[in-house]
Amino acid sequence: TADILHTAEGKLEISGTGYTPEGAFFKNGEMVPPGLLGPVVGPILRASVLCSDATLQKQDQEWTVLGDTTEGAILVMAEKGGYPHVALRQANPRTDEKPFDSNRKMMSTLHETEGGQFVAYTKGAPESVLDVCTSEMTGQGETPLSRKRKAGLLSLTEEMASKGYRTLAFSVSPKGQMERDMIFLGIVGIKDQVRPEAAKAVQCARGAGIRTLMITGDHRLTALAVGREVGLVRSEGEAVDCRHLDGLDEEDFARAVAKTSVFARAAPEHKVRIVSALKDTGEIVAMTGD
Repeated sequence: TADILHTAEGKLEISGTGYTPEGAFFKNGEMVPPGLLGPVVGPILRASVLCSDATLQKQDQEWTVLGDTTEGAILVMAEKGGYPHVALRQANPRTDEKPFDSNRKMMSTLHETEGGQFVAYTKGAPESVLDVCTSEMTGQGETPLSRKRKAGLLSLTEEMASKGYRTLAFSVSPKGQMERDMIFLGIVGIKDQVRPEAAKAVQCARGAGIRTLMITGDHRLTALAVGREVGLVRSEGEAVDCRHLDGLDEEDFARAVAKTSVFARAAPEHKVRIVSALKDTGEIVAMTGD
């Protein structure tokens, strides 16, 4: 569920649970009607719809997502803000895209608007999206994105991650430029509910002599919060950002793997290297997920 939204205009909280597109936006405890969400939130909700591949559907009185559940969460957020995804996609057909990959950690799409203009949207890890932005959208219009402001936004991301939120940033280019000279829009905080049986599964595995590791593309602090919740980690030192392991030789890398339970911001090559390091020490390794 997309619970919070941070823009240059401040923080919005979003009510509602699951994939039911019912809820509202609140600022300082006061409900903000969809028509008054402002000039920054609108482009984020458009990006949530257009720069996504998932769809929502209702079956037997229950709303479900076809496709990625993170995209489902932001589609629901857009619907709550008055941006119906089916109609919006029909009116703004996609003409080009750069699919998400684990190295870039973002996805971009190009759309032709009803007026015949081309607009590009990007969503992804905040640090990746910030790297392709040179300005930020505010209530007064577009302003230059300073190094200090970028650092502040990254600090905000860490604060959100430490509370267990997955963070997703958005940007736009009214000139139709994908992933260059874009305008930063804001950051959404998404809550992933840990399955109630997960902690018990980790405990049972430990009792059977099986060591469980978590490898994820999420922010380290988000992964750490989830790892603590399911009983994978007891101290902060057991979670590591994989980018900090890139310069290690094989011996040092193996030592790091031996004492790490949560690997964050992992790319596909990190997953292969971790499994290889475990096998090189004689471990039998099983892996689930992608």
